[in-house]
Amino acid sequence: MKRIAAITKVFDTLYNRPFDYSVFNDRLLIQKTIYILQEMGMSIGDYSFKWHKYGPYSQSVQDDGFRLLSTQADGMIQIRFTDYGISILDNFRTLLNQKPHSVSTERWLEAVASIHYIKRNCLPLAADNELVDELIKRKPHFNDRGLVNLAVASANEISVPHES
Repeated sequence: MKRIAAITKVFDTLYNRPFDYSVFNDRLLIQKTIYILQEMGMSIGDYSFKWHKYGPYSQSVQDDGFRLLSTQADGMIQIRFTDYGISILDNFRTLLNQKPHSVSTERWLEAVASIHYIKRNCLPLAADNELVDELIKRKPHFNDRGLVNLAVASANEISVPHES
């Protein structure tokens, strides 16, 4: 129940609207958002991710999103972010603000999360141009090298902030 409440709180906080499991783009957004936030050091539910058609994917995130359909809002556990959690959300917002205006948030996060996943799990020693080539090979719809280069730069900035 706590993980479901965390998904809801994160989505509401970052996107200023409720998560809607029935909308594909919301499911894509929550997958990439949770992946990136965890990689930034936020404790959300210790979800594990594997490679999928749309980049990093967690069946547990998908299952928790589905469970949200049958959860009453008034019975939901209240979640409050710590100062550390707020700093991670601020870093995530910075990543969102790096998105080119011509690109949807979903497509941007898919590119950034995918690049990060490839670098972390498949090609840890790859140079940036190799990451660009690998993403385009795996996802031909990301054929805009300029966009992918921006995504690589953003993915390279994903790190765990130090707690004060």
